[in-house]
Amino acid sequence: MIDDEFEARLGAWLRDEQALGELRRVARHDPGRVLVSKFESGFAARLNETIARLPELFEPALVAQAYDDAASSAPSSSRVAAWHIATEALLATLSGSRGLSSDEQAEVQAGIDSVAALLDSILWTAPLAGDEYVPLPGEVEAYRQAMLRLDTDLELFTRFYGEFEGASVVNYCPGAQFARLLVAQAWTICTGSDPPTA
Repeated sequence: MIDDEFEARLGAWLRDEQALGELRRVARHDPGRVLVSKFESGFAARLNETIARLPELFEPALVAQAYDDAASSAPSSSRVAAWHIATEALLATLSGSRGLSSDEQAEVQAGIDSVAALLDSILWTAPLAGDEYVPLPGEVEAYRQAMLRLDTDLELFTRFYGEFEGASVVNYCPGAQFARLLVAQAWTICTGSDPPTA
């Protein structure tokens, strides 16, 4: 049970000290850690149900074929942009055939957008879809560092707001585990190589 008074104090701190315009709900309060969310209660379960209806997004061969089609159509686009376009198109097709609402599609789209932004920062040389390409050592290291952050307590796709009343305050992204799978898949498709290991 979340303490209403604590949540009110935390809300005031997030608004006044962290300059957050959007309200955050306390999703969990453990000793030393507070998880907050901008989504209403039950959102994570609904997101998991939506993603479970889209297993094709996690089928490498299917996404690779969509990527190849996008890359062939626009060889001067970056490899990340081609992956993004391909994945968006696949999501749109699947959303129609699975009867996803526009809100459900938008929630998954937001995760795809976040993965594309992360991958864009990892593949900082912006390799083109139509060019030969081998990841540079710095890009390989950037991928390793990103995955290391995903494996630690303060994951990517989350945000650490600071300490409040002796507890770390972290904004939790309910789709982070799926984003991690998409980042690894996108790396393989965009680079033609297996994801780097530690």
